[in-house]
Amino acid sequence: MIQRPVLSIQWHVTVRCDQRCSHCYVYDERTYERERAGELSLRDCRRVIDDYAATLKRWGAMGDIGFSGGDPLLREDFFDILAYAQKRGFGDMGVLGNPYHLDARTARRLRETGVSAYQISIDGMRETHDRICKHGSFAASLKAFEVLKAAGIETLMMFTLTPENKDELIEVIRLADEIGVDGFTFGRVSAVGEARTKKPVFFKKTGFSFLRPDEYREIYLRVIGEYDRLRERGSRTSFMLKDHLWVPLFVETGRVANVAALRDRRDALPCGMGEAHLTILADGTVLPCRRLPLPIGRVPGQSIADIWLNSELLNQLRDQKRYRKCALCAYAEHCMGCPAVAFGQTGDPFAPDPQCWVNVPAC
Repeated sequence: MIQRPVLSIQWHVTVRCDQRCSHCYVYDERTYERERAGELSLRDCRRVIDDYAATLKRWGAMGDIGFSGGDPLLREDFFDILAYAQKRGFGDMGVLGNPYHLDARTARRLRETGVSAYQISIDGMRETHDRICKHGSFAASLKAFEVLKAAGIETLMMFTLTPENKDELIEVIRLADEIGVDGFTFGRVSAVGEARTKKPVFFKKTGFSFLRPDEYREIYLRVIGEYDRLRERGSRTSFMLKDHLWVPLFVETGRVANVAALRDRRDALPCGMGEAHLTILADGTVLPCRRLPLPIGRVPGQSIADIWLNSELLNQLRDQKRYRKCALCAYAEHCMGCPAVAFGQTGDPFAPDPQCWVNVPAC
């Protein structure tokens, strides 16, 4: 069976937000002020949707839109944007947002306008999460999950792993199971935005404090053990594997027989940057990934197709030979680490992933 190509978009329609999380990418000094001053008009947003729909049709591709911010609910015409996207054939849209403006009426309206999934971050238990995000945010988030469930919207919980909250990851996983969210995942922090400029708890004077590769591998082992335990108990939550360093761990621990067997796993996919997704900022700036603030074009002045096919940087990011460590690794087809994390530490997306434990010469 021939598989259709995929091109999805994460669209940050506004930078307006009720909180300022200590690791947030939105407040990156390279993009924030331009986004704040130049937010696309509703007319321009419709032009972007038209272009995206036409591109997918022309290429015979599948696509979807995940709206984010800031908090997209703070944009007064957000429901107009959703309604137009729904009109152009985009159903099952997602929102990555905050809990504060979600009530029963708003949740129902989201569902009626094509939103099928809503992601809210929980970055630690109550005290830690509120310190990272905003006082009262933890309780508001738990209430928002209830409101979303009642409206029939899929609930997704996201955890951003930092040295500050690493010891609470297992507790948050158990919380996700306890309250019955539909999906849970976690990802590593990248030194972009607030994590780069505000020097939060996990940012040392000498530079960004990453977890060491051995620490990160140990966390992975604890997490996969907890996932197994909860699944055996019949958990209703889908525990998703967001990071690509699961790939070497699966082979090392015998969860797959060899690298070739990874091709049959849906959760062992390489990074979609340059292969399956783009990010659009509030002013129309296009990035390869939200955590990699290197512009590759701007919409609606340029077409999505032109950016996708002709961006010099995007084509470089697609070239495995440019990645100094990953290019030599046996897992390259399925992993490639995280170029955004590498960029956050070194300023170079092609540098070795700072948390990868794989010894390349032994691969």
